[in-house]
Amino acid sequence: MTTDQQQEQHGKPFTSITPPLSPGIILYLTDVGFITCMTPVQSTVLPLFLTHKDVCVRAATGSGKTLAYLIPLVEMMLRNTRLSTNQRDIGGIVVCPTRELASQVHEVCHELCRACVCPSPLLTVGNVRSAAADLKQWRE
Repeated sequence: MTTDQQQEQHGKPFTSITPPLSPGIILYLTDVGFITCMTPVQSTVLPLFLTHKDVCVRAATGSGKTLAYLIPLVEMMLRNTRLSTNQRDIGGIVVCPTRELASQVHEVCHELCRACVCPSPLLTVGNVRSAAADLKQWRE
């Protein structure tokens, strides 16, 4: 995507994204008040992620990175019919550098998945429980 295309996308609503987002994602974004416009990070990476491109983003706190990667993750899970038949399949993995950030990302992902009627995400963090307890949670 060129710089001109990126600038053109910034400030547009999430409903302008191509390929279009699922109704559950739009509902979530509307409910939390994000439907009005995308941040520069979101407008740049969402179209790339949604067309299966690899993306590496470095941006300030509060720039919209969490939704920029969770929206495509959930959207891809919704489009993958194989995952919808077996809720024990892993649809994606998000790795965070701290427990606090992992907890925040989990909370956003949980709400997004609930709005889209996806299985709830699991939160696993190091040095909190044993590996056996984490495996048990994954199997339930």
